[in-house]
Amino acid sequence: MADLVKGNNVRVNWRPVTKPSVELKKGDIISCTGKGRLEITEVNTTKKGKYAVEMEYDPAKHKLCPQS
Repeated sequence: MADLVKGNNVRVNWRPVTKPSVELKKGDIISCTGKGRLEITEVNTTKKGKYAVEMEYDPAKHKLCPQS
């Protein structure tokens, strides 16, 4: 995944991401060039202090980019 980020192929909320250490939050949209889009639905911390991230992929919901 870090290779995709460093290759400028990943966007979070339609903004290019250049560092793999970007923090994500509930509701963020991640898009990868040639791979598709998904939405972060939940971010939780486990008992060991790691992150458990739930994501949702819905082709109908993330079909088009908003116009700017």
